[in-house]
Amino acid sequence: MADLFCMESPLQVSPESLAGALDLVDDAVLLIDAIGRVRWCNRAFRELIGATTDVSLQGADPVDLLPLTVQGETIAPANHPATQALTHLTGNLIGELHLPSLKQVAIAWSSLSLVDPNDVVAVIFIRTLPSGEGLPVVENPLPGPPPPPDTLTGLAERSVLMDVLETTLKSARLPESQPDPLPLVVIGISLDQFRIIHNSLGQLDGERLLAQIAARLSSELRPDVLLVRLEMDQLALLGRGDRHWAIQIAELIQSQLRLPFRLGDRHITVTASIGIVVNVSTYDCPLSVIRDVNVAIHWAASAGRGNYKVFEPSLLRRLVEQLELESDLWRALENQDFELYYQPIVLLKNEQIVGFEALLRWHHPQRGHVLPLTFIPLAEAIGLIDPLGDWTLREACCQMQKWRTQFPNLPLSFVSVNISGKQFSQPDLVQQIQQILSETALPARSLILEITESMIMEDMESAILMLKELHRLGVGLAVDDFGTGYSSLGYLHRFPVEILKLDRSFVSSIDVDAEKVEIIQTLVSLAWNLGMDIVAEGVETAKQLAQLRALRCERGQGYFFARPQSARDITRLLQQMSPTQKVG
Repeated sequence: MADLFCMESPLQVSPESLAGALDLVDDAVLLIDAIGRVRWCNRAFRELIGATTDVSLQGADPVDLLPLTVQGETIAPANHPATQALTHLTGNLIGELHLPSLKQVAIAWSSLSLVDPNDVVAVIFIRTLPSGEGLPVVENPLPGPPPPPDTLTGLAERSVLMDVLETTLKSARLPESQPDPLPLVVIGISLDQFRIIHNSLGQLDGERLLAQIAARLSSELRPDVLLVRLEMDQLALLGRGDRHWAIQIAELIQSQLRLPFRLGDRHITVTASIGIVVNVSTYDCPLSVIRDVNVAIHWAASAGRGNYKVFEPSLLRRLVEQLELESDLWRALENQDFELYYQPIVLLKNEQIVGFEALLRWHHPQRGHVLPLTFIPLAEAIGLIDPLGDWTLREACCQMQKWRTQFPNLPLSFVSVNISGKQFSQPDLVQQIQQILSETALPARSLILEITESMIMEDMESAILMLKELHRLGVGLAVDDFGTGYSSLGYLHRFPVEILKLDRSFVSSIDVDAEKVEIIQTLVSLAWNLGMDIVAEGVETAKQLAQLRALRCERGQGYFFARPQSARDITRLLQQMSPTQKVG
C-alpha cells in the first residue's frame, strides 16, 4: 500500500483484479466511476461508515458517504462535480471524516487516477490516523467572515463573539431552520490569579504571558473553532460539539496551560477556571449565554483553581440565592439579627462549668437558622467578616463580664471565640482586641481566641509573630480542631498557645477505634510535656467521658454536658447552679 500512495502516473489495471486483494487490507478503499459514483468498496470502508454487508453502496454519491474536511474546508461542494473533487486530491492529505453517527475520525486521504475500459477512473485510499495530542476537531465552520484580531493576542475580539452568537440565535428562531447536527458550544476560560501575576511581574510581562497563552491555544485549535479575548484575563472559544467534546476541550486546555511559559529567565505555569455552555441555540440573546458562562466559571473557581463546570440551571439559582444571601447578611448586621449561643466547657473530673465557647447564630426571617458554615465563608468573600468579627468579639466579652459579675461564686474563667483566617491576618487585630477588652472591662486572661491548624501553617512565620503579639496582650490562645492535619506537630513548641482542642472526629470513635485511643493518648502526653491543656470536643456519651478521664484529658464540651444555648438560657442554668448569685 505504501507504493500506491506514491504513484503519480495513470495505472493500467482491471478493478476486478484489485478487488480480492483490496478487500483484505486495513485501509478503506473506494473505486469511483467516470460519473463520480461508487463502483465498489472494500470491507474496511463499510466498517468505517457503519454499513452492513447486505446494503449495496454501488451507485452511491461518495460525497454523501464521505463528508470530508481538509484544512478547514469541506471537499466536494455542491457546485463542484464529485468526480473532480475526489480525484484531484492526489498525494497524501490529512483531513477529518464526519460520519452520519457524528463520530469524527482523522484520516489520511490519497487518490490514484486509473485508465480503465470499465470507466473506473479513481481509487481512493483512506487510512484512519491515531488520535493526536491536539484539541479535538469540531464540525462545521462557524458563520461570518474572518474576525479582526485583538492587537495584543491576535485573537478575535468580544464583539465578534457576540455577532456570531446573535447570527446563530436569529437563524435558530427562523421557522424553516433545521437543528444543527452538533450544538454550538461556548467555553469561557478565566485565568486564575492572572491579575496577581500581571501586577507582580509588571504589565509588559503580563501581556507577554497572555500572548503566549493565546498563541499556544490557537496552535491547538482547528480554524473552525473561534478563540476570542473577552477581557484582560478571560478568553472564550466557540465551536460545535456535545457535552463530552466540551469537557474534553476543557481538560486539554488545562493540560496545555500547565506546561511552563517562559518569561525571560522565569518559567510560569497557570491554571484556569472554565465555564461551559452547551447548545447555545436554546438561548434568547447572546448576553444570556455570556451570563451563564460566567456563572459556570464562578462555581468552577469556587471549587479551587484549575476546575471546569458545565452550566446547569441549578447553578444560576444557587448564585442568585447567594447574591440574595449577601444582601441579607448586610441587612442582618444593620438590624442586629445575629445572636451568640454559648456551649459550656467543663472539667471532666467533676463536670463543673469553667468556661464557654461563643458560637455565632443567624436567625433569618425566611430561611430560619442559617449555619455558620454557610454564611461565614460568604461574609469573608464580601468583606463583611471584619465588622461581624468585631461584633462577635465585643458581644462575647461583654456577656462574659456580666456573668463574672453576676456569679462571682462560680469558677467561670473564660469565653473562647473563633477567629477566621481573614481576621487573623488583620494587622490591627491586637489593637482591636485591646480596645474591646478595655470597653467591656473583661480581663485579658478571660478571653481565649481559637484559631485552626491550617491558619497557622498557611504562613507559619507571620502566624507566629501574630500569636506572640496576642500572647503579650495576655489573652489565651487555643488551636481548634487539633489533630486533623498533623502538619503542625513538629512545630507546636514554637507556638505560644495554651490549649489544644481535640477534634470531635477522634472523640466520636474513641469507644470503637483503638487507634484513636492511642492518638488521643499521644496528644495528651504531648500537651502535658509542653505545658498545655487539652479540651475534647464532641463528647456525647458516658463511655466517651469515662475513656477521656482514663486518658487524663482535663476539659471537654459536647451534647453530653450541654448543647449551645442562648445567653438567656445559660443565665438560667447558672442561676440553678448558684443559689446565692448576685443579682445585677
